[in-house]
Formats: sequence, structure tokens, C-alpha cells
Amino acid sequence: MKSTLSTTLTTFAKPPLKSFKAISEWWVKWWQALPVSKKLYGVVGVMAILIAAELLTLYFAMTTLSAVRAFVGGEGLWSKAQKTAVYHLQKYAITHDEKYYQNYLEQLKIPLGDRQARIELEKKDINRDLVVAGFLDGEIHPQDIPPMINLVKRFYWEPHLARAFERWREGDQLISEFMLLGESLKETVRNEPANAEKIENIMMQVFELDEHLTQAEKEFSFALGEASRWVENLLMVVLLLTVIAIEGTGLYLTVSFARGLTKSLLELNQAATRVGSGDFSLRAPVNSTDELGQLAISLNKMTDNIQQQVSERQNAEHASETKNLFLANMSHEIRTPLNAILGFAEILSDSDLSPQERVHYAAIIKRTGASLTSIINDILDVTKVEAEQLSVVMKTFSLNQLISDIYAILRLRAEEKGVELAFHKEGDFTDVIQSDPARLRQILVNIVGNSIKFTERGKVQVNYEVKDHQLTFTVKDTGTGISAVQMNRLFKPFSQGDNSVRKKFGGTGLGLVIAQKLAQLLGGDVKLEDSRIGQGSCFSISIAYVPMLSVQPESIKTPSESLSTATNKLLEGKRVLVVEDSLDNQLLAELYLSRSGAQVEFANNGLEGLNKIKSNSYDLVLMDIQMPVMDGYTATQEARRSGFRLPIIALTGFAMKEDQQKCLDAGCNDYLAKPFDRHSLIKCITKALPSSTLPHLST
Repeated sequence: MKSTLSTTLTTFAKPPLKSFKAISEWWVKWWQALPVSKKLYGVVGVMAILIAAELLTLYFAMTTLSAVRAFVGGEGLWSKAQKTAVYHLQKYAITHDEKYYQNYLEQLKIPLGDRQARIELEKKDINRDLVVAGFLDGEIHPQDIPPMINLVKRFYWEPHLARAFERWREGDQLISEFMLLGESLKETVRNEPANAEKIENIMMQVFELDEHLTQAEKEFSFALGEASRWVENLLMVVLLLTVIAIEGTGLYLTVSFARGLTKSLLELNQAATRVGSGDFSLRAPVNSTDELGQLAISLNKMTDNIQQQVSERQNAEHASETKNLFLANMSHEIRTPLNAILGFAEILSDSDLSPQERVHYAAIIKRTGASLTSIINDILDVTKVEAEQLSVVMKTFSLNQLISDIYAILRLRAEEKGVELAFHKEGDFTDVIQSDPARLRQILVNIVGNSIKFTERGKVQVNYEVKDHQLTFTVKDTGTGISAVQMNRLFKPFSQGDNSVRKKFGGTGLGLVIAQKLAQLLGGDVKLEDSRIGQGSCFSISIAYVPMLSVQPESIKTPSESLSTATNKLLEGKRVLVVEDSLDNQLLAELYLSRSGAQVEFANNGLEGLNKIKSNSYDLVLMDIQMPVMDGYTATQEARRSGFRLPIIALTGFAMKEDQQKCLDAGCNDYLAKPFDRHSLIKCITKALPSSTLPHLST
């Protein structure tokens, strides 16, 4: 056998190189003469080489495309830093606050770091340390820097990449001009007095330069995208050739591996069929690390991705449906009190009404308006929950007084339904504590109020105690109870059990979300401890317990407090300018202020108000914010620039915390959100006016 094989190999050792056909025939005969084991060794060797080549190509492709991605990400950081720098420079031009100029310089570190890296990358001999330092200043991830350097070294000659670097150089030149404008602005601002016209001219140049920078960024991104596609096409050709070679070689293994191939294909087909029918429970067995094994892994990964996408789509559809239901519910909850307000307001215009009826209907309008305000406050609070901007204000107060106030508020609700309400203190602990009394009141009124609302008969029991440095309230009721499905929705925004709960009991479905978030901000939580259908529920509320043994508690005033008759002339002799474009609100302010003794004048927009401030003498100005011609922010700023130093109080429908800060930044002394009542308005005014100018009133 060995002798025969040797003879055969010797016969084909020197092929007759006469034609391609002859060479092909010699190759086929030589291959057929090889032992099976050597054929397998040869095939495995060739496959190993080709697979290694493919893996290297894939690695090269991944690192190259990762570098392109890193350049794109760096451009995004560069662009964001530029925009932020412009923003801080604008703030500096407006406020002359040095911190904004420092913020502007801080943002410039990113493009300056990238500039250092680019300059070094364009050199023949690259100093990698300088490039790394530059990209790190540009906030590029350290792992992305080596592929970015390699990409430039390998493909810098490519026209698209070269064009991208040209745009980069242009952007760096514009940044240099931008920095010169920043230095010029700083010098102008620091000169006393600051030249407003020159500052404005500089900022106009900054904005124009910002547009040029944006255009350069777009052209850089476009060129980089073209380069990315070119590299991708090149790598695709290499990968395609590699795959074709591997598949061609794989044909030699078809017969010998037919059984294993058939089995694997059947398993993959079965798994794919199950996935196609919507069954994601089956996974294809991974029996090897060859192409079939990789295909099984890919199919399993695809199955996982499809399953996740289906789940995410279902969750998104559910969230959309929930929010649509919430919006419909909000429409109902807002329109219902609006209907009562508008309806009874129309009835009040009837001249045949008795004084008692007018008082009764006015009380209904006031009560419904307060309900509408509560709904709007809930909506504002839940938006802060989602934006993680909900805040608390820590104060020292009496817990007993707070509990007494809450009991007074909720007792009437309970009595109207025939439900017993009881608060019970367990154990001995300090009454004066530190927390946010307004937020704690909001939590308790919400949770206990819910228990009353969902209890048709029986009792709502509230026990509170201190345990493990936590002030804990346990709220038990004998109400309708909560199903397992409803439990999963309790503390989710825009959810409220189900539609039947909304239809029967009303409400926004926001209270529990807000209460839980507030409790967490106060160092505790709100939890549903137990609930059974038809038997009732038990909620626990906890906050951090911070006792205050030697500090007098701050007073806690309930919403029902009103001005005493002794304060009716508290503003006697004071001249107040009301800058307000709404005639209805002008009339309301005049009624409130004139009854307190003030002399009231009006302006219908910010410009008119500014002119009156300059030409008349006032003790105080009430400034609306959103007005035609000139808004309240601008009017206040101009009044302060003109030398007006007396109090200006912002009256606005913008009720967010950032709106309040914006009013104060504009020069207002205080802020009062609409709707407001007489008590809050007069209190805000007397707080702003010097106490020495107010009449002394005995209590």
C-alpha cells in the first residue's frame, strides 16, 4: 500500500505544465490520491487559516468602525461644548457674572484638547502621549483613543477623511476667533461702566461665528460619514471574499459531515419555525463553535432581541394607552370644576338672587376653584417627579399641631360619608421635629384622604410612632380593598387602579406617586402593607425622625386662615402700581388692595408700567410676567436699571420653581403664583414693605 502511494505521488510530482486544463486534471488526480486523513488535515488547515483571516478582518473592521464612531462622538462633544460655551458667554454678557465666563472657559477645554490631538496627528512622527492628552481633554473615552490614532495613520490619505480633517482645521480656526471675541467681551464687561452697545456687537459676532462653526461641524460630520461608508464598503468586499473562500472550502466537508449537518439544520429550522410562530421559549442547541454553532448563537440572540422588542413594544403600547386614559381623565377632572365655576358665575349675574343665594353660590365657586388648583398642582408635582426636580424645604415645627390641622381638614370628609376617623399616637417621643411640614401634610392628606374616599362604611385609623429613627404612620381602613392587578399600578405615574375606579371615585391617579416620592425625599417611603378585596387596606408612611429638643417650632398655618378684620387698613396710604394685561385680574387686585386701604393704579403692559414707574412715585409694584409689548422680566430689569429700588412683586401663572428663580434673577423682591387669594397677596406685600412704614394694628 505504501509502495503504491509513493509511486502515485511520484508520478504527479512534476505536472505537465502545457495548459490550464492539464494543470486542473493533474490537481484533481493528485487530490484524489491523497489519503482521507491528509485531505481532512488539509481542509482543516485551510479552514483554520481562512477563519483566522476572517477573524482578523472582523477585528480590523470593528476597531476601524469603532474609531469612526469615536470621531463622530467626539464631534458631538465638540459641538455641545461649543454651544454651551456660547450660552455661558451670552449669560456673562447679560449678567456680568464672572462664574459664567469661567464656565465658558471650562467648555473650551474640549475643542482645545481636540485641536492639540489634531495638530499632532497630522505630523509624520506622531507623539502618542500628546494625542492621548489632547483627546482626554476633549473627553474622549481612553479606550477609543488608540483605534482613532490607528485609523488616521492607516487612512489619512483617503480623500473623505482628508476633507474631514480640513473641516476640523477650519473649525479650530473659528474657535480661535471665538476665543478672541470672548477676551474682548471680558475686557468690555470689566470696564466701568460697561459699554452695552459694544457688548451687543460682540455677541452678534459670536452668534455669527457660532453659525459658521455649526456649518463646519455639519461638513465635518458629512465628510466623516462618507469616509465611514468607504471604509465599510472596503471591509465588506474583504469580508465577502473571505466568506466565499470559507464556503467554497466547506463544500468538501458536505458528505463526511452530512449527518451532523442535517441534524443541526433540522434543529435550527425547528427553532426558527417556533420563533416565526411567536413562541420564544425554544433555543437552538449550540453543539459546536463552527459556522453552524455561530448560526445557532445568532439565532438565539435574534430570538432574545425579538422577544425583548416585542416586550418593549407591548410596554410602550400599554404606557401610551395609560397616558391617553390619564389625559382623558385629566380633561374630565379639569372640566368638571370648570363647569361648576362657569355655571355658578353665570347664575350670580341673575339680579333676582337673594343675598344668601349669592353667598352660597360664591362659596361653591371658591371651593371648586380650590379643587381645580389642587388638580393643577398635582399635575405640576408629577411632572417634577418624572424630571426628578421635586424638592422639599426643611423646617422646625410641632407634629401635634400638624396632626390637629390635618384632622380638622379631613374630619368633615369623613363625617359626610359616615366614616369614623381617628389618629392615635403610640409611645412617647418629642413633638417638635425637623422636616418639611407642607410636604408631610401633603402626603398624609393624600393617603388618609384616599382611605376615606375608598371607605363606604366603617373606620379609618391612623397610628403614628417612632421606630428605628423613623416617624411611621400606619393608615388602616375598612374600604373596598385593592386587587393584585391594581397593586402593580399603584405607584406608577398616570395610573389609578382601572377605569372603574376612575368612574366611581374620580381623582387624577397622581397622588400616590407624588406621596411616595416626597416620602423618599424626606428619608422614608410609602408602601402598601396589606389589602384585601372588600376588607380594606393598610398603608405605611415613613419619614426620617429628626427631634428638636430646644428649638421653638415654626408656626404652621392652614389654608383656611384668613385676614382678620383688624388688618383691613394695613396698606392705608400706600400707592401700588398693578402691571397686568388682564382686566379681570386688574379688577380683582383693585378689590383686594383697596379694601386694605391702598391707592391702586394700573398699567396694561410692561412698557406702560415702566413709563409710569419712571414718571410717578409708588410704594410697591405688582408685576405680571407674560404681557404684550414688553414682558414682566424686561420691565423689571429696565426699572432696576433706571434706579427704582422699591419692592417689585411678580404675579404670574408660571408656577414652577425655576420660574420663581427667574423672577428673582430679573430683579423682583418676591413672587406670588396665580391663582392667589387676598390673604396671600396682602401677606406678600406686607412682607416686602418696610415694617416701619406699616400702621401698627393691635390684635
